[in-house]
Amino acid sequence: IVLAVGISAIFALITGAISLRTKGVYFIMITMAFGQMVFFLFQSLDVYNGDDGLTIDVRSELPLINLDSPLQLYLLCYVSLVIAMLMVKTIVNSRFGMVLQGAKGNNERMLTLGYNTYLYRLTAYVISGAMCGYAGFLLGNFTTFIGPDMMHWTRSGELMFMVILGGTATTLGPVLGSLIFIVVEEVLSTITIYWHLPFGLMLIGIVLFARGGLMGLIRGRGK
Repeated sequence: IVLAVGISAIFALITGAISLRTKGVYFIMITMAFGQMVFFLFQSLDVYNGDDGLTIDVRSELPLINLDSPLQLYLLCYVSLVIAMLMVKTIVNSRFGMVLQGAKGNNERMLTLGYNTYLYRLTAYVISGAMCGYAGFLLGNFTTFIGPDMMHWTRSGELMFMVILGGTATTLGPVLGSLIFIVVEEVLSTITIYWHLPFGLMLIGIVLFARGGLMGLIRGRGK
């Protein structure tokens, strides 16, 4: 866990220091470029089996938790998700989070007030990278396999779909979006091998007619 979280945080610090100096499409492109660099790096490392990936023979050992038990592994993932959501909600509602929200709304005004918004964004970027590293630790123990494909840009695209589908700038939205994404993928893939087409049309429809994703749609109906 320490290695996964620590290395991910350091990687986020280095790449974020460069990426956060850009905005919009340029930010998307440069982060994708860093991801592809890592993808091709691990694809070329024969010590980790390159394209074939690395099979994990033994799961991690934790005190009082047996990850070889499917139930205990599931409970660990579930508790980790709840803690992560609470952590994100706490950060968003803290003074630190208020600065991030202010920088998103009017960065120039926050700079005028004396806040170094670049450092705040970089800190948030590193926190995000550390959380992703912990998620990777859980994923490796779940699948008992790690391959370069997990670092390909298409995986990032799937994660973006989940966030957009559920609703950006919300705590529950990405969780709801990931649930719907997995269910729809499982159902459509049993019907046709071209399941990406109807799923893409559904995503376009949500972007056009449901501002804020599914969470925005739910809140709108509630009001």
